Parts: sequence; C-alpha cells; structure tokens
Amino acid sequence: MKAVQAWWKRISEESRRQKQLKRERNIKCEALVRLQVREFNGKIYLCFDNVPLLTELELFSDMSDSIKVARKNYLAYRLQNDGIIADDINKQEQR
Repeated sequence: MKAVQAWWKRISEESRRQKQLKRERNIKCEALVRLQVREFNGKIYLCFDNVPLLTELELFSDMSDSIKVARKNYLAYRLQNDGIIADDINKQEQR
C-alpha cells in the first residue's frame, strides 16, 4: 500500500510540475506575441496586441506619466479603429 501511495505522490508532483512548466511556456509565448515594438505614422511604439501605447521618448518619462500616455494612446487608437473619432474624445477630456 505504501508503494502505491509513494507512486501516486510522485505522479501527482510530476503532473503539477508539468502543468506549471506549460503555464510558464504559455505566458512567455503570450508576451512574445502580444507585446511588440512597431512603427506607426513614422514613429516607433511599444505596442500591446498591435495597439500603439508609448513612443520611444515616452518610455523615458516618469512611469506615472508613461501609463497616462499609454492609456491615452490606447484609447485614441481603439476609438479611431472602431469608427469613433479620437479628436472628439480629446475635446471632451479638455472640458
């Protein structure tokens, strides 16, 4: 009986280890696919799912400023590509 328990424990541990390794591989692959450096309108951007977030220069800013810019660029890109004009949103934000 102890031999069966020891075998089951080894199998269970190996299964957990294999699941963890698979998860790590999937996350690494996801990071490679979803985060990119691409050119848009003559500028190099850090992109997420092909959506431009930060230019090269914006990456050197304070992180709190960078995240604000990234969110603004993401919103503008998505709205423009979803058929909503980003300039209208920017005007509303300024009010």
